[in-house]
Order: sequence, then structure tokens, then C-alpha cells
Amino acid sequence: MATPVWADGPWPLLATPSKTQDVSKHASIYIANEMACAHNCMIRGLNSIYLQTECVKKPQDIKDFLFFIKSWADWVSDHHILEEKQMFPGFEKVIGTAGFLDTNVEQHHAFEPQLKTLLEYAIHTNHVDYDAATVCRIIKEMAPCFHRHLSDEIDSLLSMQPYNGAALLKVYKHCVAEATKQDKQVVPPMVLGLRDVTFERGSQWPSLPLMAASCLWQQQPANLNAVKPLYLPEYEIIHNVISSTSGAVEIPALLKEQAPPIAEEPNRGTMNYSKPPVAVFAVALYGDEEIDEMRQACQGISSIPWLKMDMSVPKPPLGPGYAEHVVQRIKECMKKIEAEGKLEQDGVWLY
Repeated sequence: MATPVWADGPWPLLATPSKTQDVSKHASIYIANEMACAHNCMIRGLNSIYLQTECVKKPQDIKDFLFFIKSWADWVSDHHILEEKQMFPGFEKVIGTAGFLDTNVEQHHAFEPQLKTLLEYAIHTNHVDYDAATVCRIIKEMAPCFHRHLSDEIDSLLSMQPYNGAALLKVYKHCVAEATKQDKQVVPPMVLGLRDVTFERGSQWPSLPLMAASCLWQQQPANLNAVKPLYLPEYEIIHNVISSTSGAVEIPALLKEQAPPIAEEPNRGTMNYSKPPVAVFAVALYGDEEIDEMRQACQGISSIPWLKMDMSVPKPPLGPGYAEHVVQRIKECMKKIEAEGKLEQDGVWLY
């Protein structure tokens, strides 16, 4: 049996400041730590592309791989544009020294041509013309400067400790909010896939808010894999229920923070049962009788909202756009529940 090769090489991951410093001591340490975690995701992406170039052979695998390369290169490029246009100027305004982070910008420009070449290759190459050697060559040309920059930038951020931490943190959080405007169906799932919670004996970056931790989804599972990304980054579909009968057994266990009984059919949720669910989402398949059956089984232990579709509200026909419409309605309903301070109250809400 072949020894598995992980994405922590050939270019090594960065040590995170939190392992040697107190991130609460100054905002710059916190910012540097967050950035180191993001940079490690970028390095894992770089490594995984490099390691898999010659492994993809089937046409569909090559198409998927090229999409992954494009998504990764887009993400890295957008990240550096955000730094140059908003984050670094914002930090320098707080610091009071123009050009304080110019070295980091210059490093961007050193590997930018290769990153652009990689992106263009992923966009314009079809599966027939895919050449592993070409991708490897581009990666090898880019990697040394790219990796050096990712490492050096952490030191640059740590050097901001003499300056106003609250103001620096405000700039950083604004940029984080801007970053969340990227394609939610691509970037969040990719970043979560590139993180490694076992690195340095445990890291939960990115720390997801409670609403993103876990929720339940109830419907026939045929297309669930395609729908799950639509809920990110706010929600994670941890479990799907295929009938009210199974839901009456499985949901009570989840509400008790226990793994549900093993079902005959594989579950298509993430099965991340480390956190309790924050809501139950029921699609049009479930009517009042089915929901009542499941809620009855959860009597006395449910302290979360149950959402069911308001059938009086117009919706598009099944097909393109239907899932997006339903998910948007669910998210809007959850925002309303949160605004009313009822996230920890049992009850049925129409979306």
C-alpha cells in the first residue's frame, strides 16, 4: 500500500504566532496569526496542485482539477489585490508612515506574472490539451518567491506592535468583511478544504460563528451535495433526514449533542457533530404532519427554531435557480429570528 502524501510539502507550512505569543496582547499579533493561517491554506493549495498534476488522467478529473487551479489562483490574486488597495494603505494610515509595507507589495509583483500565467492556463486549457509538465513548471517558477512572501509578511505584520492596536484591528476587520464578498459557492468550501485542524496539534481556523457551526437539512438527498455550498459561509449542513420517521429518531440525538444512529443510507451532511445544531431546515417535502411528528419526538429537548416553507409565497419551478431561491429565503428567515433574539427558542417559523 502506497504511503499517503499530504499537502504540507514540498513547500513547508508556516509556524503560527499563536503557538509562541499571546494573540490577545496586541491586535497585530492576532492579525499576523490569522494571516498565517490563511497563508497556510494557500501553501496547501499550492502543494496539492503540484502533487496532483500527474495524477489526474480522466477527462472529468482534469476538468475538475483545472477548476480547482483557477479557483485557487483567483483567490490568491484577489487576496493580494485587497491587501494592496485597502489593507496595507489602511495599516499605513494608522502607523503614519507611507510605504511601511512596500516590501510586501514588491514581493507580490515578483510572483504575479507566474500566478497570472497559471490562472490563464487553467481558464483557457481544455482537458485534451492539459499538460502536467506545464503546470509543474509554472508552480516551480512561482513557488520560491511566493513562499518567501507568505513568510515575510507575517514578520511585517508583527512589526506593527508599537502602533494603535484598535485602529489596526478595525482596518483588518473591514478587509475581512470585504473578502467575504467573494464567490460563496467556491471560496469558503475551498478554504475549509485546504485548512488542517491537526496542524501544530490543533487549529480551528477559520473560527466559524455559531450560526455557521451546524444546522440540519431535511429532504431527499439526491441533489444535496450540489445544494450544500449555497448555505456557506453562514451555515453548515451537518445532517440530512430522508423521512419524518428517521428524523424522529435522529434529530433528538443531534439535539443532545450525540451522533445519530447509523442509518442504512449514507448521510450526505458533513456529519460534523462536534457542535449542536442551531436550526432545523425543512423543505417543501415536509408538511405540518411530518414536522409535528419530528417535533413531538424532540419535546423537552428542542431549543432551536424549526423552519418550514411558506407554501403561499411564490417560488420558481424546480430547476435552475430553485435551490438558490429557497436558500435565500431560509437565510432571510434566520436573520429575522436572530434580530428578534429568538435563536435559542423552540418554535416553527415560515420562510
